[in-house]
Amino acid sequence: MKIIQSFWTGNKNSLTDSYGWLLPIFNYLSWIISCNQLRRYYDDVTLVTDSQGKP
Repeated sequence: MKIIQSFWTGNKNSLTDSYGWLLPIFNYLSWIISCNQLRRYYDDVTLVTDSQGKP
């Protein structure tokens, strides 16, 4: 089964905008934790984002 996570930036800078988190780094850490959790159960995990989401 292919698992897809999506991230749409809304034309914000993902390196400086916190997206509701206290600091931008926490946004990235949440993605890392989420992806690692999914990888525990599925072999095929893909992140789909817009050009702003790819730092």
